[in-house]
Amino acid sequence: MHGDLTGARALIERFRQRASQAGATVESVPDAAAAINTVGAMARRLEAARVTSTPEGAEFAPPGALVGGSLADVADAELGVSVGRLAVAETGSVLLGSNDPQARMVGMLARTHVVVVNAAALVPSLDDAAATIRSLARSGPDQLRYMGFVTGPSRTADIERVLTIGVQGPRALHVVLIEGN
Repeated sequence: MHGDLTGARALIERFRQRASQAGATVESVPDAAAAINTVGAMARRLEAARVTSTPEGAEFAPPGALVGGSLADVADAELGVSVGRLAVAETGSVLLGSNDPQARMVGMLARTHVVVVNAAALVPSLDDAAATIRSLARSGPDQLRYMGFVTGPSRTADIERVLTIGVQGPRALHVVLIEGN
């Protein structure tokens, strides 16, 4: 048991390091209630007048958050809340997935994106993520037609390699990792 706990801590630390290198922040919390408090505190820090959420992220979003919404409703919201399907330690990435175009906009158009993910869904490598991805993409009523990895905030570079953050997506990515059940 002790070895499993040590291995889990090392995996979380590796994820935290890789996500940080990509420009994201990672905050570990013990349970869903703490995740709700963390997202609420972030909304207050940002003085977020508009918070949007995916349907799955709604339980973590502050009261009054818009769930879904039109392009105009979601674009440039100060905070968007999503739930990650899994996280990958070797890259610091989180996997988002939804069949709802409105839910996909939350992670692409909000200025700051918060992804809540359960530590039980943290895998060591992209190779280890393959089984989950295959399962989510399997034909049937639960099939996800859109999945994408997010690694850090949006970034782009021009021909002179001048890096700009947040031009084509969120300026900041925060991952809230729930360690307990």
